[in-house]
Amino acid sequence: MNLFDVLTQLSQTRAPVGLEKERAKIFMNIATALNNGRFEITRDEYGNVICHRNGVGPKVLLCAHLDEIGGTVLNVQKNGRLKFTNRGGVQTRWLVSQEVLIMNDAGKWVNGIICGKAAHSIPPEKRNKTSIDFQDLEIFIGAETALQVSQAGIHAGSPIIFAGDIKRLNPGINPEIISGPAMDDLVGVVTLLQVMEIAQDLDLSVDIYLAATVREEVGGQGAIYAARAIKPNMVIAIDIAIIEKAPETWDYGLEFTPSTAIVWQDSLGRTVYNYQACTDLKQIAGKKGIPVQDAAFQFYGSDSGHVQEALGIQAVLLAIPTLFSHNVPEVSRLDAIRNCAQLLIEWLKHFPKKGY
Repeated sequence: MNLFDVLTQLSQTRAPVGLEKERAKIFMNIATALNNGRFEITRDEYGNVICHRNGVGPKVLLCAHLDEIGGTVLNVQKNGRLKFTNRGGVQTRWLVSQEVLIMNDAGKWVNGIICGKAAHSIPPEKRNKTSIDFQDLEIFIGAETALQVSQAGIHAGSPIIFAGDIKRLNPGINPEIISGPAMDDLVGVVTLLQVMEIAQDLDLSVDIYLAATVREEVGGQGAIYAARAIKPNMVIAIDIAIIEKAPETWDYGLEFTPSTAIVWQDSLGRTVYNYQACTDLKQIAGKKGIPVQDAAFQFYGSDSGHVQEALGIQAVLLAIPTLFSHNVPEVSRLDAIRNCAQLLIEWLKHFPKKGY
């Protein structure tokens, strides 16, 4: 499987929270093409895609989410500009002058730009304003009246995503580094597919469920639904690792390398992941020469953490190093995806017969 080609294919079908259906279809098509008959591929009533390989051992649920951050139109103003709010963890500080896409009633994407105030029109004393509220922002689509917006099929409630394409940032410098929208969590979704491709040819006793989930960005709703139905012994999320070195931010001590992050805790201490499982992962990585790094996050949440909190199921989080999280573009690594998939495969080979 060519990781970059699969990432590109998935990214070309956009998936704002609650509208993951079309990306889920692409995922199902790719999974079906990879499948040699060992996995049963279905879509549950909530919209998650489940790839199940039957086994006699403990049930293990691996999750990565299909949805991406974006916004929602709040109202259409008389001058044709759109007021909007966030849809899954968007921060206003980086939104000014971003290109966006707004879905109309026909399911087509309409181009828009988040309005930035011209420097020549801002009084000097206000040019250095650091705090921006959603009330300060609006989207311009070329319309001059509310009627034109309505005729374009846009209204309060229309979903918004951020424009852009996935690319190799500078292949001449490092062909493994990729950039684009929705690295969170397309890198995890592609890791699931890599695990599926490898696992189907192995003799594994565990009962494996791979879930491409929906609505993670609004509380892990899809993963909770899937876990409630599957009742796994362990749920493992594959998501992004926060690499941050900027001033006045939390530096979690992680490096932007091909090393998978084993996350021991997140969500301001509310989510503590299974200590023995994290220890086993670290030991297996050491024996197999798979690069890993230890992580604990403050302001973070994941499918597995949400499942653990909601249902009391033991959880693990593996994270792929990613720069500029919940910004557009985000930057990640293909080699980190490969290493994460290999670590998961080795762990599944050595998964305790009685679970955790």
